[in-house]
Amino acid sequence: MFAADAFAYLEGCPFVSGAAYRLLFILDTLHRFKSCFDSDGRRTAEGHEIYRDFFAGKKGEGGRGAVFSDSSDSEKSKFKQEMTFGHPEKTGKTLFCPWHGKVQTPQLRVHFSWPVRADEALYVVYVGPKITKG
Repeated sequence: MFAADAFAYLEGCPFVSGAAYRLLFILDTLHRFKSCFDSDGRRTAEGHEIYRDFFAGKKGEGGRGAVFSDSSDSEKSKFKQEMTFGHPEKTGKTLFCPWHGKVQTPQLRVHFSWPVRADEALYVVYVGPKITKG
């Protein structure tokens, strides 16, 4: 589920076709991951594969790291307010969303609720420039 203003953060950003395709890939991967639960709420084999391929891995040895990751502890502390968003369905409530999908050029992020569970909505609350720059 998208927050009503999730894409408002892109206002003023120049259109880059490669970044747009990457954003679509990120959103599609989140959608696929959310659908990978069995009737008992356990992650399926496909869900484990998506997690391994896109949510695991660290930077280094020439790699860029995982497509999706949690912000570092220092970023969570320094940018807590910026990564806290109004709850899309519960007026007056907020969601802290340090988990994000990454676009490298330009540096864009897709922040979403975590963990992804069978019995809870997955909220995409932010699509825009990297929050933790600087």
